[in-house]
Amino acid sequence: MESVNQTQAQTVSTPNTPTQAADSKPTPQEETFDVRKTHVLDYADHKGLMVNPTALDLLVSTNYVQVLDALAQDNLLVITEAHVQRKVQTLEGSAHAIATPNPPETFSQTPESIPAIKRAPRDDYSPNFKILSHLNYNGASSSKGKADDFLKLFQDKYNFLFGELNGRGYSPKPLNKMDRMGRDSDIDVVVMVSDKKNTKNGHVMLDIEDLEGHAKALIPANDAPLIEKAKRLTVDDVIGMKVRLARTGDLLIVKDFSWPDLPQRKPRTSEADLGMIVTSDIHIGSKLFLRNWFEKFIAWMKLEVGSEKEKERVGKMKYLVIAGDCVDGVGVYPNQLGELEVKSINKQYEQFENYLLQLPETLEIFITPGNHDPCRWHDPQPPVLKEFVPKLYGMKNIHFLPSPSWVEIEDQKTLIYHGSGLIGAMDAMNIPPTKPEEAIKELLIKRDLMSVYGTKHPYAPEPKAYMLVREHPDVYIGGDNHYNAYTQYRGTTIINNGCWQLTSDYAASKGFIATPGRVPQFNFKTTTLRESRFDKQQENAPTETPKEMGK
Repeated sequence: MESVNQTQAQTVSTPNTPTQAADSKPTPQEETFDVRKTHVLDYADHKGLMVNPTALDLLVSTNYVQVLDALAQDNLLVITEAHVQRKVQTLEGSAHAIATPNPPETFSQTPESIPAIKRAPRDDYSPNFKILSHLNYNGASSSKGKADDFLKLFQDKYNFLFGELNGRGYSPKPLNKMDRMGRDSDIDVVVMVSDKKNTKNGHVMLDIEDLEGHAKALIPANDAPLIEKAKRLTVDDVIGMKVRLARTGDLLIVKDFSWPDLPQRKPRTSEADLGMIVTSDIHIGSKLFLRNWFEKFIAWMKLEVGSEKEKERVGKMKYLVIAGDCVDGVGVYPNQLGELEVKSINKQYEQFENYLLQLPETLEIFITPGNHDPCRWHDPQPPVLKEFVPKLYGMKNIHFLPSPSWVEIEDQKTLIYHGSGLIGAMDAMNIPPTKPEEAIKELLIKRDLMSVYGTKHPYAPEPKAYMLVREHPDVYIGGDNHYNAYTQYRGTTIINNGCWQLTSDYAASKGFIATPGRVPQFNFKTTTLRESRFDKQQENAPTETPKEMGK
């Protein structure tokens, strides 16, 4: 991993730290240590490894080439301090004793040895993408908010997820046939959870239903693993159950259950060595909008800042995804007007247009709405309207999509969702706001981005359940809670974006913790992530830090 100017390595979950004062010069020892950190990160990147900060500090004092070579054989996502310590002990106890630290020149190129970029690599590639319109809401609502619309929505959800579970270890019987089963019979069912309660005796009591009937199911208090698993169970989940009919005939005893889940897969790779820049939650128009950082980001995408090596890498970024909240909007939350620098929604979008029109036309751009953009708040959201961004609608390389939306980019199915519904999932499963990747993973397990209906976030009762995860995404891109987080789950790379705005009083009151100015980039060929930081006060360029890609 390369460093532009002087890089101080941090994980994405580490709070921002003050940058070094302009007139404060590091000692030669500090310069050597920081330079060596850069070499370690470069070599780790060469080996396809990510290193957290404490592991980085430890590697600096070892023969990191030898250690990283050995760790590369262990198929690890993120190298931790414990991984390094164990590997060092193993190598010291074998014939491959740890040698003295490597001189940096053995593997690192200096910026001067790299020729200047005259043409971005992305310029030589035609875009390779397909918008999966059959999975996306087209903006033409047929819902009138009647009871029949809600019924169709939940029937569509149940039927699809029933098909995913049927035959995957389950041979389900309808609930209205339970009275024909013998007492103590073992039965498979596929049901939707309509209510969940904890009893005073420690049991979990569920109200369940299918298309034919309803019943009560009990998870026994003495089944500790199942009780723990049930903490992730929420109302409206569709699950497969293995149950036993109680002797009374009016209760099902749960022996096990599972969600539809994604299949076990390896990450899909693409042939072209191209990448995708990912961001969201720009919030143009807010007094808290970090304009200088964002303008540095624009210049970076135009290859106007950074070392030549950095420009060469960024020049391979063929795609840009903006996952909602392009502007701050007007009247979105209480007392917002006092926090607005631009109080006209049209003027906010004019600024947004002017920024994007600066970008090269060889950069393919996908834009979805968020809850601050002027379209309906209910999910699924239609694309941002042409009347707000007429110039961008006239650009062939810019595509406005709904939220959620599916796009196949470089043969990788990419699911983009602003993430407004995540707060409901976090609340229902007691997941903190600093762990959005955990909430996303749970929704992928449930195969439904619509968490608990009618609680924290509204959903429109369209006859088709557009919030379902009907395909197996190779990449998930989200935002909304302003916190950068990354992980991989069953072949899916999960990317949650930070923001370009300081935390408002309203957001702080809701427990939001922001990580502004951090931009992930995904490489389609290697399926690796980098994160560039624009919150560091260098004059000309961002810094890079290690990424947290799961535990």
